[in-house]
Amino acid sequence: MTLKRETIFIISGVLLMAAGPLSPKLIYAQEALPPFTGTKLFSIKLTPNYPKPNTAVTAEILTYRFDEDRANIIWQINGKTVAQGLGVKTITFQSPDTGKTQKITAYVTTIEGNQESQLLNLTIHDVDLLVDALTYVPPGYRGKAWPTLQSSIRISAIPYLFKNGKKLPPETLIYEWSFDTKKNIPASGANKDSFVAQLPDSDDYLVTLKLSDQADEINFEKSIMLTARKTSPEIIFYEDNPLEGPIYAKALSGAIKLSQGAINLRAEPFYFSKENISALTYGWSMNDQPTPTEEKPNVLNLRAPENTTGETVINLTIKNLSRLLQSADATLRVMFGQ
Repeated sequence: MTLKRETIFIISGVLLMAAGPLSPKLIYAQEALPPFTGTKLFSIKLTPNYPKPNTAVTAEILTYRFDEDRANIIWQINGKTVAQGLGVKTITFQSPDTGKTQKITAYVTTIEGNQESQLLNLTIHDVDLLVDALTYVPPGYRGKAWPTLQSSIRISAIPYLFKNGKKLPPETLIYEWSFDTKKNIPASGANKDSFVAQLPDSDDYLVTLKLSDQADEINFEKSIMLTARKTSPEIIFYEDNPLEGPIYAKALSGAIKLSQGAINLRAEPFYFSKENISALTYGWSMNDQPTPTEEKPNVLNLRAPENTTGETVINLTIKNLSRLLQSADATLRVMFGQ
């Protein structure tokens, strides 16, 4: 028996094995690709820059030093080859869970024979941005306060940044807030995890938070769009019972019947700026005649005349003297008698 001679070639980081008449088989061998020792040939760019967990991410080779279309490129994720070939300059893969890290490695052999590998560690960071409209709603109201024109909003950050597999404490991070693409210097800095801004009109406004650790080695960025175009201040009427207080479980609207001859009508100014709630003015009228209130500006005491049947139209206008774009009108018909 004649033994066939086996020949092994290492060419440009690719292991070619030939045994007799068999065709060469392409096998990747990491040890055959030592890092290039000269000037950095390329870098790896991720799209998006700050991937979300378990979403599609594209890695791309960026260079002006060689023709990547004519280079042999091998991609590995966590040591496993996922793509290779001539001009394979991009790959798409799925990002890991929050706090987890993937090692993305690209091995390049240029047409001139230069070799280099670049490693990019992708760690998934995140931050929850909680938005609170600083507008008024009655005590115990279970709904959400909504932003309106010229009202303020507060954005609070709950960060999830990781380094060496450990979550970084929020108080050790640097917070850089931007509103409408402009950095807010007073609101930015160490441990400044919340930001308050006013919505001057009905446009859309972009709030961006850039997070970093003290060494500026870990960076993350997230944005949120805010608008006040969907909500306007409102007036909702309730009965204010002398013994039970405001009956918020039942709003009064349209037409009501004054069955017991008297009622304390309470007006609640929904979605006006909370910080200017004392600047509100209440303009009550009955059948188009101005009507003053007794003690509280938002409570109108009504009493039906005896032995009389009729209807009264109650109108209320509320204005914010400090926020001229905040105002509301409401009307209620009150029927009394038999």
